[in-house]
This record gives sequence, structure tokens and C-alpha cells, in this order.
Amino acid sequence: MPNLCRSFLKLKVLDILSLLFSLFMQAQRELSDPENAIIGAFAGALTGAITTPLDVLKTRLMVQGSANQYKGIISCAQAILKEEGPAAFFKGIGPRVLWIGIGGSIFFGVLERSKLLLSQRHFDQVLKP
Repeated sequence: MPNLCRSFLKLKVLDILSLLFSLFMQAQRELSDPENAIIGAFAGALTGAITTPLDVLKTRLMVQGSANQYKGIISCAQAILKEEGPAAFFKGIGPRVLWIGIGGSIFFGVLERSKLLLSQRHFDQVLKP
């Protein structure tokens, strides 16, 4: 569930950041590869931070083993909040934001370049007699 949420959010955040960047820079052009990579890094880092609490819950549920310490996701969230406080939902946020940010940079940089190359290739094939 956290990966699905993160993937969906990352795509939406990427669209929003790309639009805001274009508006801010008054760019009437396609974004460059480094610009796409930077926006991808921000999108990845932001969504990684937002979904950290879900990842903490998922991890706690997975590692409880046969002890069945938690009855479900709500029970897990209540126990964490009661025993460790709200900050516990953000344990590991630093490394998570870092690796998802780096991954977002690579993924979106390659994605945008691939889309451009494939669209150019398709356009070239359509124009050939």
C-alpha cells in the first residue's frame, strides 16, 4: 500500500512541480534533462516524506511475526502513538527521503528522455513516405 500511494503521489507531484517550474521560469520550451532530474528528485523526496508514516506502519505490521502484537493497521497506529508518540511515525525519514529522492531523479530523468526519444522516433516514422 505505501508503494502504491507513493507512486501515485510521485507522478502527481512531478506534474505539479514541472508545471510550477515552467511557470516560474516562464519556460516556453521542454525542460532539460538536468531540470527533469532535479524535479524528479524533489517529487521523490516529497512523496517519500509524505508516505513515511504508512511505511512505518507497514514495517511494524510485517515484523511483528507470530506474536500478533497488533490486530491491524489502526491498532498498530494507536500503539505507536501511545507508546512512542507522533514522532515515531517519522522514524527513518532522512534515509528514506534521500534514497527515494535519488531514485526519483534517475527514474524521472530517464522517463522524460525516453518519452522525448520515442515521440521523435514515432514522428520521424510517420513523416517517412
